[in-house]
Amino acid sequence: PRSRSSIPCLRWKRSSASATAFGFSFAQEHRHRRRCERNRENEDHDCDVDPDRDVVLRSGSTLRLRPIRPEDAPALLAFYQRLSPDSLYFRFFSLPKVDAERAAGFCRVDYDQQFALVGETAGRIVAVAHYFRLPRRPDRAEVAFTVEDALQGQGVGTRLLERLAEIARARGVT
Repeated sequence: PRSRSSIPCLRWKRSSASATAFGFSFAQEHRHRRRCERNRENEDHDCDVDPDRDVVLRSGSTLRLRPIRPEDAPALLAFYQRLSPDSLYFRFFSLPKVDAERAAGFCRVDYDQQFALVGETAGRIVAVAHYFRLPRRPDRAEVAFTVEDALQGQGVGTRLLERLAEIARARGVT
């Protein structure tokens, strides 16, 4: 497996124009690039987890996409409890009992072999997407998406896929 220091920093690879578009000034981007170069071997280097990103949906509303965190477990459990039986079935291919322990398990990812994004609006998780590398083909991964019923058909899944694919490519998944 790849070491943390070999995982590319997406902020560092971003062009200056897009850095400004995502709220980084040129000076901030330059300082960040220098810090990445100095800390490449440091285990505390935090650039392997990608920054938050806002995306615009078909309805014109915005959705914040960000990596899942362990402390998201209660909010993720609430999200799964709000889903219709059909949405749960299409995500898990059964009607599972999603409890706090299982929700916490979905929040524990290593950001390399498995990665998860959540979509938030008004501070509430409304979508989640995961990739899981295949053990025998580490350059490939399976994906899973779940979108809150009220937001289905608004492009949330498309935006999650675009972002997840960008992150996966940066980590060697083709």
